[in-house]
Parts: sequence; structure tokens; C-alpha cells
Amino acid sequence: MPDLAGRPKGDARKVRIAERLRRETTMTLAWIGDRLYMGTPGHVSCLLYRKEGNQRQTEDENSENKWLTPLDPATLWRSRRQRNWLRAI
Repeated sequence: MPDLAGRPKGDARKVRIAERLRRETTMTLAWIGDRLYMGTPGHVSCLLYRKEGNQRQTEDENSENKWLTPLDPATLWRSRRQRNWLRAI
């Protein structure tokens, strides 16, 4: 895998390969990090977690956020102010 050695540790191709290896095999994060030149097991874990989070966020944005309307900052400020006032009572 000389092509992988020259790519950055967090390269999208490496992350996709690592994700598939984790899903379909019993390879450890240490093994994946070593063979794909991705660094420490903790770094591999972080990259996979970040990718998973990005996928969830994209799915959520596509399904739910398109129906949300923008909020008026003045309304948010008043509601925070009212909450603080109620807490003080």
C-alpha cells in the first residue's frame, strides 16, 4: 500500500477503507492505523467517529431541517431574558 503511505492520515479514502474494515472484519484500530498509515488507534477512532457524526448530521439536515424556519434573534434574546427573570424569582 505505498499509495496510502503518501496520503495524509485523515484522507477520506483511508477513512472509508478503515470504516469498512471495522464493519466487516475483526481488525483492531491499532492494526488499521498501522497498515493504512493513519497513526495511533485513538486517531483512527476519532476519524471514524467524526465520519459517523457527519453522516448523521447530513441525514438529519436533509430530513428535518428543511422544514424549520429561521429564528428571529430578538425573540431568542427575549426568551432568554424571560427565563433568567423567572429563575431569579
